Amino acid sequence: MLFTYWDTGPFPDDGIVAAWSAEFSDFTVFSRDDVTELVQQRIPGSLDLWNRIAIPACRSDLARVLLLAEYGGLYVDAHCTVGDPLSLRRLLSILESVELVAIDRVNLHKRPGDVHLVNGALAAQAHSALIEDLLACLLNNLHEQFDRESQTDDYVPYNLAVVTGAWNLRLLLCEVGDDNEVRLNNALHGRAHLLRLPDPAFGTPFNFHANYGYRKPGMHWSERQLTERLFEPE
Repeated sequence: MLFTYWDTGPFPDDGIVAAWSAEFSDFTVFSRDDVTELVQQRIPGSLDLWNRIAIPACRSDLARVLLLAEYGGLYVDAHCTVGDPLSLRRLLSILESVELVAIDRVNLHKRPGDVHLVNGALAAQAHSALIEDLLACLLNNLHEQFDRESQTDDYVPYNLAVVTGAWNLRLLLCEVGDDNEVRLNNALHGRAHLLRLPDPAFGTPFNFHANYGYRKPGMHWSERQLTERLFEPE
């Protein structure tokens, strides 16, 4: 399955959905209501937390991991467009032999030997131990922030990249060697794969940030998290 998630209202560009569906007939746009049902089924103790998340990007972070844990396949952000279909199928074929495929955007490395994992595209086998571990990590982080905010009416600082974002992938999958190089944890070889993109030899399975017409000034999560609480009041 290939899918994306859209939190509120209609998906902003039907042409994007049509382009994905033309290559992959099972492409699905999951809504907040869809995932709310899944939360009720799989993690009912976190339903109130889910409903009170104030920043849609945070709910999307959790939704994609929960959907991957339940259904497996490939998640892509709403701003991604179809790249080379053969490369995309090549990516999916990797998933036949590992539990999880994470994207390392090498053009965003800060130094030699670095990794820059993203959660804007992520592939996993349904019910695999690694995706379940990632889900548990995100839920733990969210409950900790929820508890901190429940003790005060004041703003409680947080960083979504750390709470529910790609930093959790790095913690789950990577280790730092004696040479200071960040690499896949040796214990995870055969279970996870870090796909380094862009890579001319592999091709371009999708295009990041190609469909950003829906973005509005001041509404990105990186801006909102500086002043807004993560959870709505009870």
